[in-house]
Amino acid sequence: MAFGFNKSRRLLSSQQFELVYKEGTSLYRGPVRVHVMANGLEHDRLGLSIPKHSGNAVRRNRFKRLLREAFRLMPEHDRNGYDLVVTIRAHKAYSRNEYQTLLDRAIQKAACRT
Repeated sequence: MAFGFNKSRRLLSSQQFELVYKEGTSLYRGPVRVHVMANGLEHDRLGLSIPKHSGNAVRRNRFKRLLREAFRLMPEHDRNGYDLVVTIRAHKAYSRNEYQTLLDRAIQKAACRT
């Protein structure tokens, strides 16, 4: 299993984000919203939307590091790929395990809908 986070594992264009927003399912947990949609690939991809009003640069970068690490360490066994877009509002950062659980629940919710 590769634990890297290269470009093939990221959502890069605004069109990719918009598609997930429009056609994906959402999961909320307090200030964190995860949009998820099947992507037809053999791996998951992650997009982050961390607005400036969620904190200063140090705080926003901490959110991004924790979310990327949670995503990177998620197991991808026996399932098709999903695109995930995470949007947050200002909050005290959760632990990596809490973010990982949230991402995994969003994927399970999307898998149940297909």
